Amino acid sequence: MGSTAYQYLYHKTDLVGHGLLNLKTQEPLAFLGTHASVSIRQYHARVQVIQSYKNTDSSALDASYVFPLQSNWSVLEFFAELEGRTITGAVKPRDKMHKEFRDSVFIASLGTVNPGAFVTTTICFLMTMTTSSNSPNVTFCLSNMIVPPVTDTDEEVSDWKAAFFVPSKARLRRAVLIDVDCVMDFSIDSAECTSHPQVSFQVYGNSTSGKLELNFRPEEHIVMTSPLVVDFKLNDPESFMKVNVVKELAPDVPESETYALSIPILPRFNEPQLTAPNTELVFIIDCSGSMGPKMSDVERVIKLCLQGLPNSVRFNVVLFGDSYKMLDEAECLPFTMDNLLWARAFIHHLAADMGGTNLYLPFKMVYGLPISRGYCRQLVVITDGNVNEGHDIMRLVTYNAHNTRVFTFAIGVRSADQDLLAKLGTCSGGLTTFLRVDDDLTEPVLLTHVLCVDTL
Repeated sequence: MGSTAYQYLYHKTDLVGHGLLNLKTQEPLAFLGTHASVSIRQYHARVQVIQSYKNTDSSALDASYVFPLQSNWSVLEFFAELEGRTITGAVKPRDKMHKEFRDSVFIASLGTVNPGAFVTTTICFLMTMTTSSNSPNVTFCLSNMIVPPVTDTDEEVSDWKAAFFVPSKARLRRAVLIDVDCVMDFSIDSAECTSHPQVSFQVYGNSTSGKLELNFRPEEHIVMTSPLVVDFKLNDPESFMKVNVVKELAPDVPESETYALSIPILPRFNEPQLTAPNTELVFIIDCSGSMGPKMSDVERVIKLCLQGLPNSVRFNVVLFGDSYKMLDEAECLPFTMDNLLWARAFIHHLAADMGGTNLYLPFKMVYGLPISRGYCRQLVVITDGNVNEGHDIMRLVTYNAHNTRVFTFAIGVRSADQDLLAKLGTCSGGLTTFLRVDDDLTEPVLLTHVLCVDTL
């Protein structure tokens, strides 16, 4: 695939559909059906999604596979079969494969697909289950995005039986098939599919299974109108907690070294522990030239903080140097998945390319934002000092100390700036932490992050 075409698709994935797409037109190829196999073990699920497509155009085309991901999904494997060829994907760290792996999209180039050719794609991913705050029950939710939004009803796809193969070589119907198999360490009281009442589950002690089957005639669009949601009601797992000794047989490892200890841990949280007071959290990040050696660490730790925000917290992100850039200049944003992905994209590949250190501009902008009714505000500042207009900054901090605290991380700050940065925490009821240039940011920032969303 040419680099220009690839970059176009990469930057347009929010505008195009998903599935197997014509790279030139971004139109989907004819979709023939999907088969998802779900294997649930404890609080995680391994999902394999097999999809089948056909090129019904009269000419060959370059195709790219686009699959939307959710925050609790981790891709394990991808491969595609077409015209006797198998294309296998290699799973690598996201920071090294930023083109193929975006925060919410998986992209793979499949090359040229000839007229009339069939393509079968297989993607496997691991996902976490949704747990209840005050009970051992869990919920499995599989997005309906496993079915592309647009399908072809052309007569040429009526020979779908020749197209769809799974590894067992069994032919599948023109349908959406989802098999769910669940095994727990403790017994299951019941399993109910709340999204599709036609699905029934048979429970056998600590295991259960069910199947969703949606069939379509050749002239019909293949659609899945809602996600698959299954609620599992479990017996109290505390009475089943036990320590297991697991023996793994490995050919090249001595038998005495192949034992593992398995200890199930299920913490219980009260409802107040899962929520936070009405808090607005604003990250103010120094992107001046002198911050260069620390930018990758700053990006990593801020993404961790964003990922761990409680649902009740509103947030914003500001990057500054000689000027500033703000995620949203109108207000702090509610914590939603869309806003989280937006914020992660905003700070992706942070660079120390914004000139000097003018902290007053972002402070003036942030303090000018209206605070949501009933909320307090916490500012998390990461800077290496060289701050100008210290008097004006202190005036803002002191005047707003009744509803805004400042938590500052000062990295390798010169002695001339230490007094000013220390006063930011003292005068606002917050905290200033001084770090050396080679200190790790993770632990101090995450500990302060917990303090920021705790009760004032």
